[in-house]
Amino acid sequence: MHPRESAAAPAAAGAFDLATFMRGLAHEIANPLNAITMNTELMRLLLDRGDSARAREVLDRLLGDCARCARMVRELQKFGSGLREQAQARVPVRALLDGAANALALEYSGTLPAFRIDSVDAQLSVDRSALERALTALLRNAAEAGAGTVAITARRDGDALVIDVRDDGAGPTPEDLAHAGEPFYTTRRASGGLGLGLTLARELLRWHGGALQLAANAPRGMHVQVRLPERAAP
Repeated sequence: MHPRESAAAPAAAGAFDLATFMRGLAHEIANPLNAITMNTELMRLLLDRGDSARAREVLDRLLGDCARCARMVRELQKFGSGLREQAQARVPVRALLDGAANALALEYSGTLPAFRIDSVDAQLSVDRSALERALTALLRNAAEAGAGTVAITARRDGDALVIDVRDDGAGPTPEDLAHAGEPFYTTRRASGGLGLGLTLARELLRWHGGALQLAANAPRGMHVQVRLPERAAP
């Protein structure tokens, strides 16, 4: 059972906690390194005994752990590159949404959902690269949840510009919502997920004075809402 849509989780409630991030990073690195150490010792023991068949099995596990470390490095590189602040410029909102969808199409190897985009005629004064990266992270989340369709709408709401991203994928559990945006929280650990996508999106939006909120989308899927202040949407 998913929580009702009103039970939303604010994924941008506070400033980036470097200490928490570093503790999580240390934990993520320690897990595969511990496995590599144990499997290396086991393989040495098996080779000393002349058991080359089992040693090859252990070697396969070692290669898997090394591949996991390599994926982690790539994810951290993407995370770090996204946090480089650049000059701001006025950009049409529709161009930002199209840019995010096109970026995902170029970098995502799985099956892409169909994107339905409806945007108010407005411009934002933003770091285009950073904001597109944040939006791309949200769309990737939907694709990885198995969404077939993602509806993206941009509208004005009082003194804010609101971007709603609704998908028909698997949707969040109550635990997912409780940990939304936490560094290294992921439901895709088995497939190599590091859990930095929403963290990156949250920080990039916070740079622009924005906020990110997640909720279950009735009858299924996820609803992500981005709010940017009026000063960013003249």
